[in-house]
Amino acid sequence: MSAVGNKGFPSQTDAARAASVPQPRASQLDQPEWVDLVDQHLPRMWQVVSSYDAPLTLRHEACALAWLRLSQRGDKIAAELRESWLLMTARIELERALARASLINERTPGHRP
Repeated sequence: MSAVGNKGFPSQTDAARAASVPQPRASQLDQPEWVDLVDQHLPRMWQVVSSYDAPLTLRHEACALAWLRLSQRGDKIAAELRESWLLMTARIELERALARASLINERTPGHRP
């Protein structure tokens, strides 16, 4: 029997339900390790995003999002690939932000860049 009744409302069933249980992450970095990573990779990341003709706020956003993505997926990225992964991710995030800004500018009447 379906867990959804004939009008789209859940019905009572005795069927087992699956639950998503968060799994602990492997090898989370501690604060000193994060400081070392930022000191090591941020200058190059900033150099890459600064090569774009983009507003300062969007460049900051791209770098911040790259670090966020690393915090979410860092355990899956080999240490020797971190810099290239961070640079690629920052570029992708900046290009997304620029595309969003372009769409907003196109849809905003009377907006002049």
